[in-house]
Amino acid sequence: MKFKSKSLISIILSIMMVISMILVAIPANAAVVDSEPVGAGTYYLWYTIGDNTNYSSFTKKVEMTADGSNYVASFEDSSLYPNTTIVCYINTDSSTITTGLNTLKTSTKGTYDDTYFHWLNVGGNYQQSGYYYIKSQVKSSFKVKITYNPTGDTIDLSKDDGSTPTEPTTEPTTTEPTTTEPVETTVPPTTAPVTTPGEYTITDATTDLNGSLSFSASGGTAAGTANSGDTVTITGNPVKTYFELDTVTVTGEDKNNIEVSGTSNTRTFTMPEQNVTVKATFKLNKPAYIQSLKEDGLWIDVAPDEYDTTATLIKWNNYKGSNQERNNPYTFYVPKNVDLSNAHIYNGFNSAVKLNGTEIPSKNTAVVKLTAGSTYSSENDNSYTVKVMQGSTNAMFLYTTKAGVASPLPTKKGAGASKGDVVRDGGVCKTMTNETAKASFSSAMALESVKGRGNSSWQASNEFFGKYAFNMKLAKKTNLFNIDTTKLPDGSKASGSKSYCLLANNADESMLRNALTYQLASEIGLLYSPEFSFVDIYDNGEYLGQYLVTEKVDIGSSKLIKGNSFEDINEDAVKEVTKNPEATIDKTTTKTTYSYTYANNKTYTPDMRYANVAPNGATSDKNKYPYDNTETRPAKQGKYLLEFEISDRVNDEPCYFVSPQGQNVVIKSPEYATKEQVEFIANKFAKMEEVAFTANASKTDLSAVMDVESFAKMYLIQEFTANLDAASTSYYITFDCSQTNPVFVANPVWDYDMALGQFEKENYKYTKDGKTLSPAKTDAWLAKYKRMDNSESKAPDKYSIQSQLASQNSAFKTEIRNQWEGTNGFYANIQKYIGDNGLIKKTWFDNINASAEMNEARWGFIANDLLNKANWGVKNTGANHNEAVNYLNTWTATRATWLNTQFTSDEYPVYTPSAPTIKAYAADGTTEISAVEAGSPFIIKVTSDLESGVVYRLYKDGVKVGTDRSDGNFDIATDESMVGSKYTYTVKAVYGGRESSASTGVEITINEKAGNKTVRVYFKSAAASAYVPSFSLDNAAATVMSRTPKTSTDNGTYFGSTYSGSLKFYWFFKDITIDTSVPHTITFTTKNNVNATTSYTFGAATEYYFAVDNLMGDTTLKDLTEMDEYIRNYHISATHMVYSATSDRNIGFTWAKDTEGKYKEYAMGTYLPDNNISTASLTDLTSSSLLTIPSALTPNAMLEASSAPSFFTIKSATLAQKITAEAEEVSTLQYQLLDVNLDGKVDIKDSTMMQKALAGF
Repeated sequence: MKFKSKSLISIILSIMMVISMILVAIPANAAVVDSEPVGAGTYYLWYTIGDNTNYSSFTKKVEMTADGSNYVASFEDSSLYPNTTIVCYINTDSSTITTGLNTLKTSTKGTYDDTYFHWLNVGGNYQQSGYYYIKSQVKSSFKVKITYNPTGDTIDLSKDDGSTPTEPTTEPTTTEPTTTEPVETTVPPTTAPVTTPGEYTITDATTDLNGSLSFSASGGTAAGTANSGDTVTITGNPVKTYFELDTVTVTGEDKNNIEVSGTSNTRTFTMPEQNVTVKATFKLNKPAYIQSLKEDGLWIDVAPDEYDTTATLIKWNNYKGSNQERNNPYTFYVPKNVDLSNAHIYNGFNSAVKLNGTEIPSKNTAVVKLTAGSTYSSENDNSYTVKVMQGSTNAMFLYTTKAGVASPLPTKKGAGASKGDVVRDGGVCKTMTNETAKASFSSAMALESVKGRGNSSWQASNEFFGKYAFNMKLAKKTNLFNIDTTKLPDGSKASGSKSYCLLANNADESMLRNALTYQLASEIGLLYSPEFSFVDIYDNGEYLGQYLVTEKVDIGSSKLIKGNSFEDINEDAVKEVTKNPEATIDKTTTKTTYSYTYANNKTYTPDMRYANVAPNGATSDKNKYPYDNTETRPAKQGKYLLEFEISDRVNDEPCYFVSPQGQNVVIKSPEYATKEQVEFIANKFAKMEEVAFTANASKTDLSAVMDVESFAKMYLIQEFTANLDAASTSYYITFDCSQTNPVFVANPVWDYDMALGQFEKENYKYTKDGKTLSPAKTDAWLAKYKRMDNSESKAPDKYSIQSQLASQNSAFKTEIRNQWEGTNGFYANIQKYIGDNGLIKKTWFDNINASAEMNEARWGFIANDLLNKANWGVKNTGANHNEAVNYLNTWTATRATWLNTQFTSDEYPVYTPSAPTIKAYAADGTTEISAVEAGSPFIIKVTSDLESGVVYRLYKDGVKVGTDRSDGNFDIATDESMVGSKYTYTVKAVYGGRESSASTGVEITINEKAGNKTVRVYFKSAAASAYVPSFSLDNAAATVMSRTPKTSTDNGTYFGSTYSGSLKFYWFFKDITIDTSVPHTITFTTKNNVNATTSYTFGAATEYYFAVDNLMGDTTLKDLTEMDEYIRNYHISATHMVYSATSDRNIGFTWAKDTEGKYKEYAMGTYLPDNNISTASLTDLTSSSLLTIPSALTPNAMLEASSAPSFFTIKSATLAQKITAEAEEVSTLQYQLLDVNLDGKVDIKDSTMMQKALAGF
């Protein structure tokens, strides 16, 4: 690996110059040691920098100078980077390299300053073959000082701060005073060379974590600039010696790439006449990395095609348990989807190793065929048993550092009594997902920090487990494993977060309890329920185990709880007030009291603690500090996150308050809250608490201070899971000041690894009356009666808000049943988790089982039953992971059944939903409509208040359509086939399978889509069927219509459409282009003075049919477009009758005046209108109100006369003739219907024509 460097000669010269200057600065008459120190002689310090093992050329040399009984040398080098190795030795030959002095054994390694560097232990000694290994801690802007004591045979390290050598301990032999002038006065000041900027700039756009670039131009211009035509040298500066400069791309402002020469750590290009951007990548030299570790062992490369981090090189491991017990076999813990049939194995031994028949050379690599679940024997100087296990989940690879040096996370108990004891301040993170059969890797991401997390879980890990939970913070926002599925307003995915929790799930033998609870909470509608991913985690090449990765509970635009963070508001305000962008808030806190007065005038003054926040002791000013006035500055309003906490822990938090009822409430965000903020939210909470503890508070009362639905859902989660911490700790609520009428909302859920039957201890989870509760029982209450505080020192005499409402408030009980029993309710959602094919036993078990087995092989938690044996109350749920999951599945199903019996009892009133109110809106959701163009969607929306646990069901013309919706919004599509139709939509509210009455209907008409369109218009005239008509559009000049030649047989084109029957009636037609978005005036004229006009809006059809029945003296234009083709073709014929010879069926109409003098269509032989169709059903005859029906004309009589009673036949027509002649009363309408030949009388001629019509013309 190469670094930015001075030339070797310049380094040596500069070092020698400094040494010579120091020597020159000593006056000639200065004191001289009167005797040589023990081991006298001239010593030389030889050194090289880098992690390589070939030290055959130590060309960097410094002559050591005498300093009392010691010899001293100092050096510095621009190649010193974090975690860089310096290898050095001392000898007595200035010209040749000989074996170094064999000094500095383990017991005599001397002192060192670990702020800057430290000795590196190699092979049990701090030196090897005379070589001394030093690790630098920070990038050097200092000199390394090495002090050699020949007498003690030791070497000490220190930072050379420029002090002079110590004076000898012997008195000087001359009377001349010694000088005390500082030696630096004799060193001439150095002046930086003055360089002129070049014509064009060179910008380093490298984002690779593993190195940076430096540039120099042949023209000698200033750094980062060059003149056109200069040769520019690019030097790669890797952060570690085992990374190498890989790809280099130089791009001009014109977006074209410029040719780059060279393949080593140095590349060149010719500067063009424009500015350029350079981007490079660095590549890991994997064998060099393994060699740099100087450790025996085997590594498997789980990402052989990835070269951006060392984190994916996983070392075999023979550790097991919390004390790192070593035993056979050595195990490769391999993540899912790694191709074991082509496993890339690296050998760190000093001799070759044979594994499964394949020899792996020393300090090198080979591809070996392995199989998951198999055990192998490796052969070299020693024999090892090697086992291969492969996980089944996503994976994450960490390389954690501290002060720039690799610093693995703890993997055994006793890491520290406090979670704050474990902090890593940098490193790399890389993820592997398994969405396909092939693993997909992310790019290496920079870590900002990894810290210990958890309260009791950290304590258990420190005392028993050795596997710890952590909070991880990335340098940039990243959506790890696509955990955050939030959609932004523009529809894009959320950018993710910086902060994530790595949950160890040590106490949960199934490793599923948190996941089950978080997902169930999300499905029942609890906001901001954590999303998660099951992940195998590795750190610095070691398998840590199976974890659940979630977002951290915090507030922010890209964090788990979406909203304006008061944390950010406070920090921004401090910067604004001080006019200093680097200013930080004052985190010192003050404990005091606040005051709250109940409605009965009783005043409480509970404790609170706030942070000073204001910088430099500035006093609070509401006009100056926007974070002090949360109600009157809407632009600065944010969201509070509160957590209920037990008494034993609340004092560990920066800011909190105690409610009048005694509830300890921690302000989690803002963590450092002002006095005004604490007082504000404490009073809001006290008001909610007062209402909740008021006897018989109604839902309306509760809704004024809390989101009742969310509190009921949170209670159900706590009760169903039998959470031992129910409403005493890890219970979160939010209060969003940006809302118009903000109330408290229960969310999110958190920390359920000891719930769902995993905890069985009954000696301190009390009711307020001091009775014990049983968190492991499936048939007993827990959250309903649990007291406020878990702490042993706290008197069990108070309910929390949750248990007060759940056990005492009738309105809240109704809401509980509502949320439990609804169509999308709690009980319905539980069903998908339980059973042999549910999420627990099937989906999730299949997903994590192999990884859980790896976790158990590494840690042995289930086998050792640690917390149960330690009397922590954690239940032994099985002998292995499979049994633990079966226990969880059974417990969950049994618990759900028992609770269903309770929540559907008379104690919990049945909820009946009200009929909703609805409106129709355009697709924008705001414009109310009654019509819409075809092809345009619209929305039916419930506008009344949505009811908890209720879903809404849509009906169109009385028929259920679509899917039930809990939000009451129905998106409806339209198309051209719907044009001209009118639909009535209604909605019903549905709860527990019970429907409310329907809403008032909303009518929507579907219109033709706006735009120009060509259509064909057909026309016929009953009285002038032989005359060619003319057509006029929008009062334009009339044009003659067309008709088929008489020889044509193309019914479809010229007869309107194909039809059955013995008659053919010619249509006249005209093709026109019209705008369908507006109505048009259409006019038909004939030679016999027909002039029929109407205003018409064209729809989706491409053919339209019109006619007039001018035989009756009427010129009203009749639209026949929507009629069936056979009716359309016969209707309004010259004889007013329609008959189908094919079916022997009367299908005709006549055009006559009704009793009101209006023209209407009537089916021949019937007495009432029947919607433009007629089968001449005999039952129609009995419903007439227009004439008295003779007994002979009853349906029975007609049936006797006719063999085809469903319509008129010749026989029935003959009978009708006879009966008509005998009828005593005939209406005007009936007279017109029977006067077939229109001669003004009904006689035998009419009957004959009727017969002919029935028989066929």
